[in-house]
Amino acid sequence: MPKQVPAVGDVFLVELSDDRFAVGQVLETRPVLMNSFTCAFFDKRVNSADEIDFPLIKASMLSCQFVTRDAFNRGQWQRVFNVAPKIEDADLPYRDKEHVGWIGAKVIGSRIMTSFLNACFGLESWTEMKDPRYYDGLLIVGRRRPSLARVESSAGGA
Repeated sequence: MPKQVPAVGDVFLVELSDDRFAVGQVLETRPVLMNSFTCAFFDKRVNSADEIDFPLIKASMLSCQFVTRDAFNRGQWQRVFNVAPKIEDADLPYRDKEHVGWIGAKVIGSRIMTSFLNACFGLESWTEMKDPRYYDGLLIVGRRRPSLARVESSAGGA
């Protein structure tokens, strides 16, 4: 798939290891932060774009992160629709860092987000990272660990 330049509102599919897809949406662009995008990722796993339930709202959001653009550049995250985001600015990451030039904000790699989404749907171990609670930190504030998450008994716990 050719390189894509995503825009605010773009809904995209992230291919999972079971050949299904997780659903994401571009909420904003942040050129100052490694030319990253603010993306929301939802608790939707679909076979195709036709199965996406709209609107995509905070209640179904798993994570909202500044994410690198490389998966879009490689054409791995497939843009399928463009709809106005329904996520409030207050729910976007690191708003407390904006007034200090985003110092302290983190940009997450697209491959890490893909692994995180696989773990959310039980396709990879939730505790596979060096810090077994790493994926817990990627969840939207107040969101509990997904019920499908597989936790290795010697790691992290619930």
